[in-house]
Amino acid sequence: MNPYREFARQQQLRFERMMADMRRRDDEDRRLYIERFDALQEDMRDLREESRALLQALLHVLDRLDNGGGAAPAT
Repeated sequence: MNPYREFARQQQLRFERMMADMRRRDDEDRRLYIERFDALQEDMRDLREESRALLQALLHVLDRLDNGGGAAPAT
């Protein structure tokens, strides 16, 4: 095999290995991003539920303070 062909073949193999490594890293990065995004969405759902519960508790307290005089109870 002539030296240039061997050199070109080695360069091609190195390039293919490099591209395969880049794809693997990209796939891993994408997987981690999706996991973190899913966890963040779950945290946001929890915060929304907690916020709604706190709002309902506040409205209940305000209704009790109203003592029947004034506007209709907030629900």
